[in-house]
Amino acid sequence: MAEDPSDRLNTENARWLLRNSEEAMRDVLQALDVLRARIVGGEDVPPAELTRALTAFAQARTRLTEEVTRHEDRILLATKRIASAPLDFEDIRASIGGKIDRIRADLDAGAVSDGAEH
Repeated sequence: MAEDPSDRLNTENARWLLRNSEEAMRDVLQALDVLRARIVGGEDVPPAELTRALTAFAQARTRLTEEVTRHEDRILLATKRIASAPLDFEDIRASIGGKIDRIRADLDAGAVSDGAEH
């Protein structure tokens, strides 16, 4: 089955956002390392500077988590693995019909008892 171009586009967009989120997270972690080194070195770090760094960290972490969740939800929805996914009634009918056909074929071939006791 050919991959839907829109699916590929969504995946590429999600990967791009994930890369950007990872980069932002790395930058914030490096900034926190610098702040930590300054504090350990005995330097007074203004509370406002620490607050800004922690806020940036929280925002990057939240964005990364949200992007991963959105990407996972798109995959689960596309593969119909979540309750909110739309039902494909044609696929369900074909699946049930195929199973019924196999059961009938087995009954006709005598491979399965029809359950009738004579």
